[in-house]
Amino acid sequence: MGIGFINLNRVKGRLYAAFGTATLLTIAAGGVALQGFGSVEGHFQSVIGRSIPTMETALELSRGSALLSAAAPNLAAARSVEESNKTMAGLEQRLSQIQGLIQELESATGSGASPEHIESAGESEEKTSEQAEPEAVADEPQQTPQTASQVTTELRPLLEQFQTYLKTLNSEVNASLKADAKLVTVAKQVSKTHEDILAQIAPVLKQAVTEVGKGSATLSIGGVKAVNNLMNSDLPHLIQLHEIETLSQRISGALALSQNADTSIASGAISSISNIKVAMDKTLGALLKKQKLPDVKNGVDGFVKSVASGDLSGAQRTLESLQVILDTSKKVAHKKLGKAMQDFMIANSVSGSTLVNTKVKTVITLLKIESKANRAAGLLAIAVNINDISTISKLQEDILLAVRQTIFEIGELKDKALLAQLSEASANFNALAEGDSGISALRRVSLEAKSNASAALKNTQQVSELLSSTVDEIVNISKSEVESGSEDIVAAFKSSKQFLLIIIGLSIVIAALIAWLYVGRKLGRRLDELTTTTKAVADGNLDVDISISGKDEIADMGSALLIFKDSLTQAK
Repeated sequence: MGIGFINLNRVKGRLYAAFGTATLLTIAAGGVALQGFGSVEGHFQSVIGRSIPTMETALELSRGSALLSAAAPNLAAARSVEESNKTMAGLEQRLSQIQGLIQELESATGSGASPEHIESAGESEEKTSEQAEPEAVADEPQQTPQTASQVTTELRPLLEQFQTYLKTLNSEVNASLKADAKLVTVAKQVSKTHEDILAQIAPVLKQAVTEVGKGSATLSIGGVKAVNNLMNSDLPHLIQLHEIETLSQRISGALALSQNADTSIASGAISSISNIKVAMDKTLGALLKKQKLPDVKNGVDGFVKSVASGDLSGAQRTLESLQVILDTSKKVAHKKLGKAMQDFMIANSVSGSTLVNTKVKTVITLLKIESKANRAAGLLAIAVNINDISTISKLQEDILLAVRQTIFEIGELKDKALLAQLSEASANFNALAEGDSGISALRRVSLEAKSNASAALKNTQQVSELLSSTVDEIVNISKSEVESGSEDIVAAFKSSKQFLLIIIGLSIVIAALIAWLYVGRKLGRRLDELTTTTKAVADGNLDVDISISGKDEIADMGSALLIFKDSLTQAK
C-alpha cells in the first residue's frame, strides 16, 4: 500500500509518514494559534478602535449635555440684555463643541445625520393618560436592542431641537428684559409726574386754607363762629381723610416698586415706605383725637400689617377695603362740611358766599385732585410689578378711570396758571397709562415674554433630558460592547488554548506510540536481532538462525546476510 511515491512498507516511507504527521500537527497547532490570535486581534481592534473611543466621546458628550442643561436656567435668570447675550454666546460655543462630539460619534459608529424629525418634547407631553395606558399594558413583541450607530442618529435632531428652544428662550428673555427696562424708565416718570402734581398743589392748598382763615376777619360774630368750626373741625377732618388716602396709595405704590428687579428702585421704595408710615401714623393720630372712627383705624391697621408682610396682592386687597371705608368717611365729612358751609353762607350772605364759592371749594377741589392723582400713581406703580396677567385688563381700566378722574378734577380749577401746569402733568399721566408704551401694555409684554421663556426653558430641559438619556444609552451600549469584546477576547484565548492543548496531547500520544510501537518494539528489536546475528556470522558462527520478516529494508538486510552466510557455508 502506498500513498503517492511513499511506500509505507519501507522504513523510509514509515519515517516520512511519522515526520509528516508530526509536521501536520505542528502546522495545525500554528494554524490554530494564528486563527486564535487573528480572532483576538479582531476583537481587540473592535474594542480599542471603536467601542472605547465611542464610549469616551459619549462620556464627554454626556458631560457637555449636563453643562448645557445647567446653563439654560442661567440664561432665563439673566438680569440684563447684555448678560443674556453673553450667556447665549457661551451656550452657542458649547453647542458647537457638542456638534463636534456628535460628528466624532457618527464617524466612530459609522452613522450619519438622520433626516428624520422627532416629535418635540412639549408635544409629546400633551398625550393623555388614556393614550399612554395601552402602551403600558400591551403585550408587544420584544424588540431587537439598538446599536450605538442607530442611537447616534437620534442625537443631531435632538440637538437641533434644543438649539431652537434655546434661541426662543433667549429671544423671550431679551423681550422681557427690554420691557422691564422700559418699565423702570416709565416707573420713574410716573413717580416724577406724581411728585410734580403734589408739589404744584401743596403751596396752593396751603394758601387757600390760609385765605379761608383770613376771610373770616370781616365776618359777623355768627360767621366767625361758623368759619372757626369749619376751619378747626370739618375741613381738617376732610383733609386728614384725604391725606390718609394719599399716604396709603403712596405706600401701595412704594410696596410695588420695592419688588422691582432694579435694586436702586427697590431700596429707595423700601425707604419711602418707612417715611410714609410715620406720616400716616401722625395723620391718623391727629384725626382720631377729634373723631371716633374705629373703621378707619382698623382699615389702616390691616393695610399696614399687609404691607409689613410684603404681600403685594394682600396689600392691594386691604387697600381696596380701606378705600371703601375712606370713601364712606369722606362722604360723611363732605356732608358735614356742606352743612357748615351752608350755615356759614346764611350767616354772612354775600361775603360768606364768595368765601365759600372760591376758597373753600378750591381747597376741596385740590384735595380731590391730590386723592385721584395718588390713586392713579398707586395703580400705575402696582402695574409695574403685577405678576398675574389675567388681572392686567381690570387694573388698566382702574388706572384709566383714576387718570380721567384726575383730569376731570383738574378741569374744575378756576386758577388758570395752576390749571395749565396740572393739565400738562395729567397729560403725562395719561400717556404713561395708555398705548403700547403704557405701563400696562409693557407689563403685559413682559409677563407674556416671561411665560414664553418659561415654556421654552421647560422645553429645553425636556429635550436636554432626552439628549442626556440618549447619550447615556450610547454610553451603556458602548460599555456593553467593550464588555462583550473583552469576553470575546477571553473566549478566543480560551478556545485557542483548548485546541492547542488537544493538538499538543495528540502530538505527545502519536510520538509515544511511534516510539513505543514502531521504533521500540518493531524497528529497534529487529535491528538489535540483525546486529546480533551479523556479529555472530562475523565471528564465524554460521549456524546462527537469521530471522527474515517483513518487506522493508531490515528484511532486505537480513536476506543479504542469509545469502552471505550460505555462501560462507558452501565455501567451507
